[in-house]
Amino acid sequence: MAPPPPPGPGPGLTWSDLVSIETMDTRAPRRPRGRTDGGSSLTLGELVDLLGDPVLRLVAAPDGVDVALTGPLVEGLDDGDPPAGEGRLLLCTGQVTGDDGLDAVLLAAAARGVTGVVLKGLELAQPTVERLSRTHGVAVLSTPVATSWRHLDRLVSAACDTASSGRGFTAAPSADLFTLANEIAYAVGGAVTIEDNADRVLAHSNLPHQEIDDSRRQTILGREVPEMARQSNSVPRTVPDGQVVHLPPVSDGELGRMAAVVRLGPEILGTVWVVERERLGPASEQALQGGASVVALHLIRARSVSDPDRRARVDALMTLLDGAEGRTGAAARLGLDDRSAYAVLAMGPDSDAGDTDLETARLLEVAGIYCGAWHPSSVCAISGSTVYALVPVRDTPGAAEHLRRMALDVVRTVRRTSSFPVRVGIGSIAVGRDEISTSRRVADTVLRAIVAGHDVDVAAADEVRSRVVLAELRASALGAFDLGVSPVQALVEHDRRRGSEYARTLLVWLDSFGETRVAAAALFVHENTLRYRVRRITERFGIDLADPHVRLVTWLELRLRS
Repeated sequence: MAPPPPPGPGPGLTWSDLVSIETMDTRAPRRPRGRTDGGSSLTLGELVDLLGDPVLRLVAAPDGVDVALTGPLVEGLDDGDPPAGEGRLLLCTGQVTGDDGLDAVLLAAAARGVTGVVLKGLELAQPTVERLSRTHGVAVLSTPVATSWRHLDRLVSAACDTASSGRGFTAAPSADLFTLANEIAYAVGGAVTIEDNADRVLAHSNLPHQEIDDSRRQTILGREVPEMARQSNSVPRTVPDGQVVHLPPVSDGELGRMAAVVRLGPEILGTVWVVERERLGPASEQALQGGASVVALHLIRARSVSDPDRRARVDALMTLLDGAEGRTGAAARLGLDDRSAYAVLAMGPDSDAGDTDLETARLLEVAGIYCGAWHPSSVCAISGSTVYALVPVRDTPGAAEHLRRMALDVVRTVRRTSSFPVRVGIGSIAVGRDEISTSRRVADTVLRAIVAGHDVDVAAADEVRSRVVLAELRASALGAFDLGVSPVQALVEHDRRRGSEYARTLLVWLDSFGETRVAAAALFVHENTLRYRVRRITERFGIDLADPHVRLVTWLELRLRS
């Protein structure tokens, strides 16, 4: 007779309970660095080490990194909020702008007794953040704007729960992942398979009394997903964060599947699959989501041990790209010569590409292959939906064209294998570590310009200089001068309310150097109609087109708003 299933509360149990069930790791738990109280709580430093870029970055820690964490708290900061409790990490959903905004947030956070605050898109100067952090005694961390608060909450919760269960944060052996697969299977109520992002089987459950089908048998025996099942079950990688997907059987005699994607911020690490004869309910879905977060922690730990240099190199690259403190150490980590030249490539999707997590992960893999072939010291990383590559370049004839061809090869390979619309902006040449952030800024600007244009796949700044200048002006000039409503603003607003085409008419006329015949042909109107429209524009909106300065500013504002 088969043994009964393991004891426990059954489907729907919490992951703080589940992680304490793991018994196969007999090693003593690692004591948090610097701890003297013998506790097993996760420390701030361990959390940052574990998640790191692109998910979490430590900006300031007035009490050091060895303070203990008890868990996350996701909410804004309102007057009258109750105390949060010592050790809490506040994931602040409100928008913080300027020194005063950060000062107010940290003041409120200190009043609630939280240990640290995580903010999105923090752009204040490092000394300012450190000063305010010391004043209020609250650590400050940042996360990319694209990060889902729900996803970050699950990752931090899983990390804190795992640490508090006494397991620590050393790398998990493969047997540990099999134990976790059994725990997920028991919690969810169906047989489980854990796969990496290349569809290779990492672990599977083996609980008795749980149904399986032929596809699962082939998957386990072959240690990878059969081709038919892979083609039929490719949908889950596009599932939004925090959701699961239910899929029908791939053929007669097979069972359905429920799946959750395993993520680390924007990076896809793998998938957790559950066999289901009938659609499993909300409790099982919630348990699977929590299980996927714990799997993410296992895979992060395993990856950091199998390739201990990878995370350090990525962190070093992001330090250089951001122009942050610690550039000297980051350059040394990457083996950069301060007398050599480098270029940053910014690779990203079209603005209408939709959900891009899986495609961005594939782009990173392809870029890594081509950039590694270009030069072995090249390094790539993901930030948001953009893949960055730092590559050495030579000051020789034809070097720029060779780099452009390599970038085109990346674009063509990605499009051929996934139909993903990728474009690449090539940054300026950087000599030494301190110019790399400038190269990154130029690459970002070029990428934005060619994504907006939709007609160039790869470009450097000198190839699309006018577009880059307009993109920079668009980002900085509009609204920069508080001079009241401009004539062009009034004209554009009139078009919006009345359905007229004054803005387009005037822009085409200016683009045609005032040549009525050419502009009328471009607008498909009679020349007299165009003359009437231009006269109405000058009279109605007070635009003196006889003044060359007015013509220049009007054309520029129309172009920036188009």
